[in-house]
Amino acid sequence: MYEEQGPASSARVDIRTNDLVTWLDAFQFGNNGPCGCTGPTGPNWQLTGTFQWDIKANNWNAASPEPSLSLTSNGATGTTIVVDDPVNLILHANVQPTVLTGAVTGASGATGTGLLPGEYAHALRMTQGPNTIELLHGAFYLKHGV
Repeated sequence: MYEEQGPASSARVDIRTNDLVTWLDAFQFGNNGPCGCTGPTGPNWQLTGTFQWDIKANNWNAASPEPSLSLTSNGATGTTIVVDDPVNLILHANVQPTVLTGAVTGASGATGTGLLPGEYAHALRMTQGPNTIELLHGAFYLKHGV
């Protein structure tokens, strides 16, 4: 599995959804979120900038360098990665089933061939100016819904 431990900035979060529902998981960072808080005064950063969430075969090797699904968003007005509260560090995924499976890409802020049911690896990164910070990583499981 890709970077089982992940970089220091990245929380290990495994995600499960199915291909017949909208993926709407929300995440909070900082004191109440998965990555904890550094320092006595809490987080001194905000969820601003651009975001990219890559999902690909769980080996992340050179034989398959491109993500099966890549979601991009500018955060403030994004549709697939939505920042709910930049100060309290809350964002959520808003991915329609047709985007997950690759039936709709491009105009919706998504590229790639889409996902078949199975296990993948994911990584969510935020870019602020010259800095790119990985926020989440882990396994991504897509089940065929019934």
